[in-house]
Amino acid sequence: MTHDWRASKARFRAAMSGEQPDRVPLYMLVLEQMIARVQGITIRELFSSPKFYANSIISAHEFFHTDNLGLPTAYAGPAEVAAFAEANGKKKTIHWRDYQSFFVEQGEICKTAEDIDNLNIPDHRNLKLWN
Repeated sequence: MTHDWRASKARFRAAMSGEQPDRVPLYMLVLEQMIARVQGITIRELFSSPKFYANSIISAHEFFHTDNLGLPTAYAGPAEVAAFAEANGKKKTIHWRDYQSFFVEQGEICKTAEDIDNLNIPDHRNLKLWN
């Protein structure tokens, strides 16, 4: 059975306007590691393409029967740090895990105040995370 996103929208509207929804709306932040587990894939596979990532997010929210749809990377998290690592020639500091968000070794991109001054800002149009 497909998820009824219209019912989810109506559920939230009813709750926010003080009306009685058909059930309590479920708002849930579905994180990358949850998406990977539900889809039966690794984090690296999850990030294999923007389209695959987006479809996996939708599928995971449908699996949990949530009434919201959220992007777990809307924060300055691992993907942003990975972009800085790549832009500054430090790709080897990125560590991939199968079912957890990847991470970058702490203190390896900038070790000194001078490193901060010389930090290259990543061009997100050319980010290689999706490759």
